[in-house]
Amino acid sequence: MKPALGTIRAQALTASRVQSTYNEWREQGMSARLIRAAHMRLSQALKQAVRLGLVASNVCDFVNPPRLVRTTVQTWNEQEAAAFLHAAEHRPVLNRGGDTGRRESDELWPLWPLLLLKGLRRGEGLGLRWRDVDLDRGIASIAQVVAPDKANRGRARRFTRSSRP
Repeated sequence: MKPALGTIRAQALTASRVQSTYNEWREQGMSARLIRAAHMRLSQALKQAVRLGLVASNVCDFVNPPRLVRTTVQTWNEQEAAAFLHAAEHRPVLNRGGDTGRRESDELWPLWPLLLLKGLRRGEGLGLRWRDVDLDRGIASIAQVVAPDKANRGRARRFTRSSRP
């Protein structure tokens, strides 16, 4: 918000300026969720400014942030899941000439059935360590997750159950 609206004094901020900023952000590809979060923060700040008598009204009350679009999750049926597992277990070995005719398991093969059949999220599966898995009892404990750190060019970042945001 600061680059777009930070140079404008609260008393000089108008609903049309805020609305045009939201529209610009949408045109630049910013998600509706992120714009709505910015709208909420700005509205909270202006609500406090109204309480303190710094501004006459909250201009956020007069703008329309983008609506959130509810998406439905597409899941695989039994045949699609089986086809995926088969393809992951029997991946073709390629070289410059194409398919060599050899097959080998995907390097993450042990992870795919666990994610697919037990409903683990990607970050939960990638966070598994051998000490979190008890093969004899058939138990895996989710003690940490791995997620991309957007502030650090997408490098992996680990969160333990207690440190996860």
